[in-house]
Amino acid sequence: MAERALPPYICPMTLAFRLASRFALSLSAAVTFAGPSAATDTLEQYVATYGPRLEICIFDSDPGTMADCKGALSQICSQTEAGGDTTLGMVDCMAAETRVWDDYLNREYQATLAWAAEMDALEGVADTGFPSLRDALRSAQRIWIDFRDAECLVDYAVWGRGSMRTIAGASCQMEMTADRTIHLRSLRERTQ
Repeated sequence: MAERALPPYICPMTLAFRLASRFALSLSAAVTFAGPSAATDTLEQYVATYGPRLEICIFDSDPGTMADCKGALSQICSQTEAGGDTTLGMVDCMAAETRVWDDYLNREYQATLAWAAEMDALEGVADTGFPSLRDALRSAQRIWIDFRDAECLVDYAVWGRGSMRTIAGASCQMEMTADRTIHLRSLRERTQ
């Protein structure tokens, strides 16, 4: 296995950074509806600059070590970019990492759906009357999205009016998206 592109160590401050990325993604979506902006350009720039390094880390990992990749993009981005140590800078960096994890989440979900359909065919669940793995996975994913959004809203709201709330919300988005990506991959690899 190739050496990891990103360090597995995440400093304690990154915990705070991680909380901001989820909410930042929501903010980025809101900004996108309003039209092109500097925030959208910054997000795209950070994804282009730091995303490939995170992708290498994810690609070179198995589900047991993928967690080492979490927070690495946002940490390097925050340490490298001018203003990366500000609330807005941290949130932007976490939003970029969330975007990369979300792309992987979508790929893992599609691959896991296909795997579930194969498992259903092998088990012959269509003839048993039992729920199919594919249907169960689809239902769980829909519920998970609602849960993630509600949970990250709690992380955001618990900070009241302070600027820490944007960091907390964004970090929650990034953490939960990464965790779900890892979980989906591990479902398939458990049976191999």
